[in-house]
Amino acid sequence: MESDNNKCLYLSIPKPDISKGHYSEEGPFLEGGDVLVLDKTLFVGRSGLASNGNGIRWLRNLMSNFGYKVVEVPLHHTILHLDCAISLVREGLMIVCEEALLDGIPEQFKDWDKIHVTLEDTSRLATNGLPVNENVYITDHEFKFIGDELEKRGVKVEYVDFKISRSFGGSFRCSTQPLLRSDFE
Repeated sequence: MESDNNKCLYLSIPKPDISKGHYSEEGPFLEGGDVLVLDKTLFVGRSGLASNGNGIRWLRNLMSNFGYKVVEVPLHHTILHLDCAISLVREGLMIVCEEALLDGIPEQFKDWDKIHVTLEDTSRLATNGLPVNENVYITDHEFKFIGDELEKRGVKVEYVDFKISRSFGGSFRCSTQPLLRSDFE
């Protein structure tokens, strides 16, 4: 078992405070779809639907001990998670719905090549594809327009019909929650 062979640190966000009732929004709340990792920076989306300020504060406090910076990304109120608004395909290339980002594209991505999608596209989970590595991206047939743009930039696109899963509110990244890419030998 992987956890038996590595020197791993396992952590869990504190149990949410529900002292004000089961519908309290105190949290802390932090959901994987709101977290995108780029080197030593964690981008965390906050729309009011999932992760909250207390969850972001908890993550910032924790990860500062390991040299990570946490950047809050305010989202349009209809966007569930940050990975519904941004996909980091590879260093320097992203898929993005600028309309979903209330403060605009984070400064770290200003010079990146961008494939733009609409707010309507984000509602169908267009940005929630899976960058397998720098050269391969998986998305749904419905988003061939994104695939065409990726292929122009040298990325091989694999298409998988995920319409049923998307109808339940999740797509490729939701199904995998990738946090780290590495080359395995």
